[in-house]
Amino acid sequence: KSLLEKALPSVSVEDLEILMETLPVADGQLSFIQLMSWLYPSNESSIDTDEWKVRRRQHCSWASRGRSLLVLSTIAEPFQHFWREVFLDLAWSAWALAVATSRRQRTLPEAQAEFESEADRISALCREVSLDDVASSALHNILARRHSEP
Repeated sequence: KSLLEKALPSVSVEDLEILMETLPVADGQLSFIQLMSWLYPSNESSIDTDEWKVRRRQHCSWASRGRSLLVLSTIAEPFQHFWREVFLDLAWSAWALAVATSRRQRTLPEAQAEFESEADRISALCREVSLDDVASSALHNILARRHSEP
C-alpha cells in the first residue's frame, strides 16, 4: 500500500483502499501474472496447466525409458542381434506417440494448444526448472505477447 501511495500521490487514501480491496492479493503479495490477469481478463482460465504437467512427466518417463533401452542395446551381445528388438520397440513407440500427440493437438482448444506449445518450448530450453515454474512462465509469456500486440 505504501508503494502505491508513493507512486500515485494524487490518488486519495480512500481510493487506494478500494483498489487494494479489489486487487487479487495473495498473502500480502501481488505477482505480475496476477496483476496482468486482473487487468486483462481473458480465457486463460480455460487453460489446464495440470494436464500439461502430467503429460510432460509421462514424456520424460518415456524418454528415460528410451535412453535406458539404447544403453541396454549397447551392452547386448552384438552378434546375437538382440539390439534389433530394442530399435524396433523404440521406433514403434515413437511412431505411436507422434500419432497420439498429433491427434490430441488437433482437438485442443486454441488457448490450451498455445499454452502447451509455449510450455514445451520453455521446458526444452530449461531442463532443470520445475514444471510449475515452466507453466507460470508460459502463461506470463502468452499474456505479455497478447497485450503487447496492437
